[in-house]
Amino acid sequence: MPAGPVSYTHPAYACPCGETGTATGPEDVASLVADYDAHKSACTGTPAAPAEGRTAA
Repeated sequence: MPAGPVSYTHPAYACPCGETGTATGPEDVASLVADYDAHKSACTGTPAAPAEGRTAA
């Protein structure tokens, strides 16, 4: 067991399209909320096609 206080909470979001975001401090949380609001206002929620195994065009 850790000797001092440990925080296991890291605010985060994951959109069905694959976009994710995390925050590690109070300032980052405000930025994360703003980023998520901006993302969800423009996102259709459609998953992005995986690029693995494809050749460059």
